[in-house]
Amino acid sequence: MSQLAVWEINFPGGISNGNVKWRAFVWAVSEAMLVVSIGINYLPPRWYKAVFRFALFIIMLDFFLCLIWLPIAVHNTYGFRSAKFVFTSTCTSNEKAFMFFLQAE
Repeated sequence: MSQLAVWEINFPGGISNGNVKWRAFVWAVSEAMLVVSIGINYLPPRWYKAVFRFALFIIMLDFFLCLIWLPIAVHNTYGFRSAKFVFTSTCTSNEKAFMFFLQAE
């Protein structure tokens, strides 16, 4: 849900705790996740193998997408940092370290 703010998705009234519609949406999503997690416990034991394989597939898909798309996204934005920069540069405050990740050179 926090990614919606990062991706600047427009939500009626804005994404903040002061927006009742946003809080209702967050609550509804969390309730849906609760229902799914409780529902899995009521599956017959012979289905556990399929549920485990599906969950493992989702985890592996996420991992391989990160391996594939992360280098492409880095290349298309600011590019990879050099080894000299990564291993020899120092930061004196947390603000500088934070800005390192946010700004492109």
